[in-house]
Amino acid sequence: MLTIEEKERFLRHIIFKDVGIEGQEKLKDSSVLVIGAGGLGSPVLLYLAAAGVGRIGIVDDDIVSIDNLQRQILYKTEDIGLLKCQCAAKRLLDLNPNVDITTYNKRLDDDNCREIVSGYDIVVDATDNMRSRYVISGACCSMKKIMVHGSVCENKGYVALLTCENKNTSYEALFPNDGETEPFMQPTGIIGTLPGIIGTIQAMTTVKYIIGIPVLVNQLLVFDAESMDFLKLNVS
Repeated sequence: MLTIEEKERFLRHIIFKDVGIEGQEKLKDSSVLVIGAGGLGSPVLLYLAAAGVGRIGIVDDDIVSIDNLQRQILYKTEDIGLLKCQCAAKRLLDLNPNVDITTYNKRLDDDNCREIVSGYDIVVDATDNMRSRYVISGACCSMKKIMVHGSVCENKGYVALLTCENKNTSYEALFPNDGETEPFMQPTGIIGTLPGIIGTIQAMTTVKYIIGIPVLVNQLLVFDAESMDFLKLNVS
């Protein structure tokens, strides 16, 4: 049930025919784990909290640095040197004090991923390296969890909602794991608005899926920021 305050807060959702009271209650009853609170995670977390997702988990073991501020819009200059997950939680509660937030100040790995992922309905992958994505995908496949993947590289961005029902609907179907993940972990230059675009699409995809609005399932959406073109590819 929505409170009077929540009905006022989410009025623009409620009067939208595709959401309504029922859709807003679905958001309130949902739980989303966001892995990575950086360039992608910033807009994802802000929009999920603003939309009224009832429970949000934040996984990140990093601290805020000055070079993050060019694209990681969750943080302020005064946050430099502080833990990202703690700063993010405070910012989200400032935006929507009704959200139940759990922070995990740790790097996800094979030892802890399944335990953390098991407590949430949907997992949003906002990480910046392929090794972590393989770990997340493996955990989601083992528990049949929805994985909303997002990534950026220079002027390209990628989004996919993966059902992780089998190998053909997992992250490995997009990018097979050949064991050579280190080269993809090197930082690249990027215009700060690109992760904002991709993270916002991840948030939109997540919100639509929770409400029950049709979304691109097991398809890869590719955005080229240079040409401003979108391309859709089937994962299989």
